[in-house]
Amino acid sequence: MKSFLTGFWLGVKIETNWTNPLIYIGYYLIKPVSSALVITFMYLASTQASTASPMFVSIYIGNAFYLYVGNIMFGVAFTILLDREKYKTLKVITMAPVDLLPFLAGRGMVGFFTSTISVIMVLLFGNLVFHMEYCIDPGLLALSLVLGTIILIMLGFVMAGINLLVARHAGSSTEAVAGMLFLFSGIIIPLEVLPEILRPIGYAIPITYWMELVRRSLQSGLPHGFVTFSNMSTQTLILFLLLSTTAVCVISVLVFKLCLKTAYKHGYLDRETGY
Repeated sequence: MKSFLTGFWLGVKIETNWTNPLIYIGYYLIKPVSSALVITFMYLASTQASTASPMFVSIYIGNAFYLYVGNIMFGVAFTILLDREKYKTLKVITMAPVDLLPFLAGRGMVGFFTSTISVIMVLLFGNLVFHMEYCIDPGLLALSLVLGTIILIMLGFVMAGINLLVARHAGSSTEAVAGMLFLFSGIIIPLEVLPEILRPIGYAIPITYWMELVRRSLQSGLPHGFVTFSNMSTQTLILFLLLSTTAVCVISVLVFKLCLKTAYKHGYLDRETGY
């Protein structure tokens, strides 16, 4: 817990040191709304449909909650790049009495709070401007956010481990993974729209089930735009998410420890690769 809180405190200091609080808050309010408008205009231009349709509401919610994917997973993975190449402190951190995994998790949790501010703003914007209706199930929403945050931190561990070993393209690889998740996790594209050969990728990604639970928690009893899991009960989805979360936790910790051991062996913790 001490390592986690240390990482969280350091992450907050790094994240907020570039401007005053008002500009910082304004940035995290305006940026996601702008992204939501881009998705809205794309939807209107491609479908000519109304923003009141269940499909648009599902797309809008998916785009809003994808902020968690970018901010939490990136927060964990990019810590390696920042601390190794920009601040040149990664070797010192690994030598200190700090457990590196909770430390990285604390850095990633900063993204949870910044994303929450942005997501609330985007949802309110959708309600006020597009007159979207939400029927919130608080218990399901809370459970979804907890499990989703754990999954994203664990995926961040995997990417952080890879970043320890990759020389010059670590940032690009993390962004590529985020783009793949955006495409295959049913964020704005239902899995049934994808070619049949590619759909198993989406079914194998835990974030797909998390996103479906998030939509159900905000649209409880309302028409649902995505029908991918219409035949699955909420309890079954929760079970799938619990099992996949457990598997991701085990695999991600093993992968990170293996990568860290390799980085120790080859002296990658203090190298500079032209960040």
